[in-house]
Amino acid sequence: MTMIVTPCSLSLNGLSTGGCDPLVKNKIARAIRSRNAWSSSENSNTNNAWYASFPGGSVANNDKNNAYAVRPFVELEDDYLASWIEAFMDCAKRKKNSKAFDDYRPLCEEDIVRLATACYTRTYQPLPSIRFGVKYPRPREVFAAQFRDRIVHHWIYLRVVELIETRYQQMGDVSMNCRKGFGPQLAVKTLAGFIEEVSEGYTRETWIGKFDLKACFMSVDVKLLISLIESELLADYQGDDKALLVWLIGVTLRNRPQEGAITRGDPMLLEAIPSNKILRGENGVPIGNLPSQIFVNYLLTYLDEFILDYLSEHEPQAHYLRFADDFVVVCRDKETVKAVRRLAAEFLRERLKLTLHPDKVYIQEARHGVRFLGSVIRPGRVYADEAAVRALGRSLERLERACQRGCSTDELERRVSSVNSYLGMMSHAKSYAIRRRMLSEKVHLWRYCYVVKKFLILKIKKCYVRDYRDELEQKVTPA
Repeated sequence: MTMIVTPCSLSLNGLSTGGCDPLVKNKIARAIRSRNAWSSSENSNTNNAWYASFPGGSVANNDKNNAYAVRPFVELEDDYLASWIEAFMDCAKRKKNSKAFDDYRPLCEEDIVRLATACYTRTYQPLPSIRFGVKYPRPREVFAAQFRDRIVHHWIYLRVVELIETRYQQMGDVSMNCRKGFGPQLAVKTLAGFIEEVSEGYTRETWIGKFDLKACFMSVDVKLLISLIESELLADYQGDDKALLVWLIGVTLRNRPQEGAITRGDPMLLEAIPSNKILRGENGVPIGNLPSQIFVNYLLTYLDEFILDYLSEHEPQAHYLRFADDFVVVCRDKETVKAVRRLAAEFLRERLKLTLHPDKVYIQEARHGVRFLGSVIRPGRVYADEAAVRALGRSLERLERACQRGCSTDELERRVSSVNSYLGMMSHAKSYAIRRRMLSEKVHLWRYCYVVKKFLILKIKKCYVRDYRDELEQKVTPA
């Protein structure tokens, strides 16, 4: 028999309301406070069971075979339920305009309680993922988890982020992806500073080695990753929910989203993806999921540690930097770069069961420059590389076609946001002439947009937004 106690009021003190409508948060809180739950046990009549409902705790008999069959109830602490509200808000922070959030929002009041209960009772199972292909920067398979599962991902993230961040700091912040306050622009700037420092302003011979892992996400040994997380990352975790955290990490990483996935998009694009970029078997983690990003990045900190130890022993003035599965070493001795390549390949194969890409190898003097994360670093300056320029061109072309045929405000905002993301990326390089030329070549977008700050930001004209909304109101308002 399950003990039932009346739940106390839920306290949300200290929880941020940012990133999600406070009204939604309050509705969820009310649903938790007044949730109806039942506990059942057979009485003397094997066809009946008793149940109690909240609020009030009234008890009655109920026929197990009728439409009101009772459900088992597990009492959940309010702090535990509040943690799921926090995960929901963190998940919704940048997804308020997404279709996934719009579809889930009407269900969230009750479903978050169900989700929290399913996880607590270890009955949670991920829903089918959305599978599609992307073409740029290269063809690859992507899985998008449903919004309900993303809440679980953020619940995990909120508990491990400080532990992983501590390890990054112990490594000297050489990893710069999937971290707040870091990113590709800072990585490019840091690498440029490393080259300047080691070469003493390009006055000393300096060598750069840039390497890549082969099909990293698809090759991850899931058992090894989970073992490292449980035995090392979570060794000092002090939360009362550690057992649940370990279980959810295991369920999430062992989940095979390719089984029963809902395929969308161009099927020809999926067929064109190389076989080593397709998720198969028991190994590999899906591109597109938050746990995949944070835990693969954590796994590669062991590579960071290995290379840093080697450099500190053989060439202390050298530098090392990693962004996702790309890593760079800056050394004065070419033989040190070659040794790092050889030893890193061995370490990856034997320790992490990953493979260094045999073809994506760049070893060159610093004075010749290096391409890194959409930029070209040369002595005294940083340029936007050809891939970044092409990406901006594609985004501008989509915006131009949308403006030519006429589009909704929502579509226009999405297109402009895409263009601005590439303009922002290119703003960190010497690209004024390129931005000005590419924007000036367009014709139709100027009807709806204008530029500010020397072709750095594209904005939508307010008059267009107002006119479009007036037009919509006229269509929906009866004469």
